[in-house]
Amino acid sequence: MKNWAVAFHLFAAANGNRFPASLEEAAPHLPEGSMDGILGAFDPDRFEVVYRGAAHAIADPARAILIREKDPFHRPAADTTPEGYYKTYAFADGHTEIKRFDRPADFEAWERDRMAFTDSP
Repeated sequence: MKNWAVAFHLFAAANGNRFPASLEEAAPHLPEGSMDGILGAFDPDRFEVVYRGAAHAIADPARAILIREKDPFHRPAADTTPEGYYKTYAFADGHTEIKRFDRPADFEAWERDRMAFTDSP
């Protein structure tokens, strides 16, 4: 997911500071070799772009989700990983997170608080 965040920023730099509207638009900006190996297993159908606008218009880039996994996946407890539902996110400042909740419905409020709020109306 981190490579997709990089690709979104490279796309924006080449396109008037606007983030792409789709993963397909950003794909040419993926770092070379980033889809090799384990990253080659990335399934774009599992993810969606949730912000399609100007990068500079986001009031708090560290809290604004750019890309999210559409559906949470359940993971049983293993080693130090607790059982729960997980989703992966890329944010407007370029960082990524894997978020865990006990129930799939718990993601809704957390995501709503992290949708891009712009400085302009």
